[in-house]
Amino acid sequence: MKQYLKSLTLLSLSIFFITFTACDNEPLDAGLNGAEGNGNNEPSGNTTGDYWPRAVGNTWTYNALGGTEETYTIIGTEIIDGFNYFEFDNLLGIPAWMRKGGANYYVRNEIYYELPGFEVQSTPFVVNMLKDDAEVGDTWSSNVNYTLSFTPTDGAPGIPDTPVNALYTLEMIERDMTKTVEGTAYTNVLHVHLVVSASGQTEEANYFYAKDIGLIEYISGGGSVTLLEYTLN
Repeated sequence: MKQYLKSLTLLSLSIFFITFTACDNEPLDAGLNGAEGNGNNEPSGNTTGDYWPRAVGNTWTYNALGGTEETYTIIGTEIIDGFNYFEFDNLLGIPAWMRKGGANYYVRNEIYYELPGFEVQSTPFVVNMLKDDAEVGDTWSSNVNYTLSFTPTDGAPGIPDTPVNALYTLEMIERDMTKTVEGTAYTNVLHVHLVVSASGQTEEANYFYAKDIGLIEYISGGGSVTLLEYTLN
């Protein structure tokens, strides 16, 4: 059973990587503290532009893992813990919200997926996924706490709620680069590297954000997700 729970925890991390989707106990420009296990403080940092535009109706279509096309749309706004978030219909398959404060881009997630015999869901958590004013070599981190609940289906045995603590460490690898994705050359691109540590395991991913466009490519051990087209309002 312990090994099974460990596997479920690692799976939840892999699913979160999607979330460009998610940290704490550092100054705000380096992370989050507080509500929902992660918190929200006043924004800091001087933004250098908009690397993930937020407006209702914005859409991004990606060549996703497995060769399928997936479109993610901002469908509305919601006040959460006193902050105005933009809500996605989903973000790589899970509920997600995003806001920007200063140079920081915060993504709020709720992991949800199905396994044989179980529906798995987490409490919400927030991650500072991008600092657009970070210089090459700068790092920031967040220490995220959330709880996984397991709802049995098909007569599966009950599993108690499982607390998860995960450390997200991000580093600015390159700024103002030019990167070609799906035949399109994007300029003013930021390259951010992410390492997530939880339950004695680590996962890594790389994110590429183009100025005034958003995420253009995401690369993990499972493959890459690449931008095909977008519509911005």
